Amino acid sequence: MTVAECLAIMQEIDAGRLCPIGLVAARRWIPWDVFKNHVVLVWGYERGGDRLTLYTYDSNFPGRDDITLRLDLSPSRPDTRITTNGTDGPTAGCLRGLFRVPYRSADPLWSTADGQDLVGANRK
Repeated sequence: MTVAECLAIMQEIDAGRLCPIGLVAARRWIPWDVFKNHVVLVWGYERGGDRLTLYTYDSNFPGRDDITLRLDLSPSRPDTRITTNGTDGPTAGCLRGLFRVPYRSADPLWSTADGQDLVGANRK
C-alpha cells in the first residue's frame, strides 16, 4: 500500500501540488500510541531507480527543509523499510508506513457572488 501511495505522491508533486501525508510510527494497538503518528507535507522528491527520497516540511522541525523519508519501491521487497531523519523516541529513524491525507484547498473568506465580504453579516 505504501508503494502505491508513493506513486500517487510523486504525481501530486509533478503536478505542482504539495502533498500532505500521514506517517505511521505506532507499533501497538494501545489507544494513546496514536499520538506517535504524525502528518507532514511533501514538497519534493528524488528517485534513483527503485530508491525514493521524499522531502518534507515537518512542523516538529520548523524552518528546516532537510527532513526526508527514504524507501525502496522495488516490487521484490514487499516489506519495505522506511527511514527518516525526522522522528525521535522509540521509533527514531524508522516508520511503519505512510499514506496520503485527503486535502482540498478552500478560500477561508466568506464572500457573496459579487465579492462582498460577509464577515460580521448574518449567515444562515
